[in-house]
Amino acid sequence: LRNQLIVFQQREQMMQRRAEDILISHLGQMPAEARATAAVGLLTPFSARVQRDGQKRSPAKPVADAVVPDEPGN
Repeated sequence: LRNQLIVFQQREQMMQRRAEDILISHLGQMPAEARATAAVGLLTPFSARVQRDGQKRSPAKPVADAVVPDEPGN
């Protein structure tokens, strides 16, 4: 059981890294509000996101500090 748990955790971490890589690769093409939402998600530890998403709550408001400035040339 312990070995299977380790395998599960490693696969979960790999999937999480891949999802983050995909999101990061799309940041430059997102509107500012979507970048802010993505930045909050990327900066929030995975365990906290899972815990937060499991609770019934109202939609989150954009966080001003999480807004990623436009890249030069956009």
